Order: sequence, then structure tokens, then C-alpha cells
Amino acid sequence: MSQGKASHRSPLHLGLALALVAAMLFAGFYPAQAQLPSNDAWEGAMEITSLPYSIDQDTTQATIGFDDPWPSCMYNTPYNSVWYKYTPSATTRIQVDASSSGTTYSAFLSIYTRSEAGFVEVNCSDHTAASITVQAGETYYFLIQAMWYGQYPPPVYGGNLHLSVNEISAPANDNFANAQIITEMPFSAAVDITFATDEGEENEPQSGCVET
Repeated sequence: MSQGKASHRSPLHLGLALALVAAMLFAGFYPAQAQLPSNDAWEGAMEITSLPYSIDQDTTQATIGFDDPWPSCMYNTPYNSVWYKYTPSATTRIQVDASSSGTTYSAFLSIYTRSEAGFVEVNCSDHTAASITVQAGETYYFLIQAMWYGQYPPPVYGGNLHLSVNEISAPANDNFANAQIITEMPFSAAVDITFATDEGEENEPQSGCVET
């Protein structure tokens, strides 16, 4: 009867096994660094070149920049900010909406212009939608952030952001000078006043006015 040979592991084999275990442990405790969005900071703001505009973006890896402005409507700690910018060729009115179907987290929207002194806030909305008049040649920055509401443990911030920017039109009789003329009675008209504006010189309603 032949005698079987004993199996011996060489130092090389043991060294390779230890190196493999060390690599697995290292990978477990030190995961690969997440890829930041290209528009994570205002300097890399994603440019909107034409309207209407619509985009979906994953913001789970976005961060907060040390020089991000603090929006006036932000009442708790912001997280996961991303930036967009738009420079209109003509003065017009636009609606910026980060709350429409497709956004999976509570997003805060603030809008800025920028000068040598820094950012100038134009609008801040905790409802994540805003309508503003934009001036030809001026660059407008849109900052969208998530906000911590004090939950414990803290949730995963960010998610899918659906952003849309559209040019909007006020009603034809939005201003005093373009008042619609009523030529006969009875009179009836249906007007969408969603994007009607305040002319700035309109009188405040007085007591006794009829409410509609």
C-alpha cells in the first residue's frame, strides 16, 4: 500500500491569502469615493441654453459648498445642493419648478444673480416653484437643496430631482393700460390669472370692496 504525501502550503501561498483577506477588509471599511455631480458647486452650474427645459438628476451624492449662500427661506440645515444657470436673450417671465412629478424628496429652490460682491437673492421658495421676471443678458443661478427636518436617525438626503423651467405669459389685460374693454351687458369672461403680476402702482383694495 502506498503512503499518501502530506500537503504543505508554501510561504508564497500564505502570503497571497493574507494579502487577499487584507484587500477584502480594506474594501469593506473604505468604500470607493462617491462621484460628485458636475453641478455640485456654483462654478459648475449646469447651463440652461433654451426654454422649455426639463431634466431629471440624481442628487444623492451632491454636497454643500462652503461658499453656497444660505437661502432666506431655509429654516434648517441644507444638504445635497446642485446648481443650474440661465441667461435669457430677452427680458421675459419664467417659472422654475423643482416640485413637479418625479422629484422624490423635499427640495428647496432659491434664485440668485451674482456680482463682484457675491450672490444677490432674487427669490426663495420653500414650495420649490417660483415665477420671476428675468432681464436680458443677466445670468440667473438656480440653487436646489434638500433640508434636514430634525429626524433621527437622519434620512438619506437627496434623490431624484425633476427640474423644469418654462417661459410664461401674463394675461393680456395684466396691466392697467391693457384693461379689457367691456362693450355690452351682460358680460362674462374666463381668465387664467395664475401668472398675473402686480404692476407696482396698483392701489390697495379698500374696505368695502367686494370679494370674489
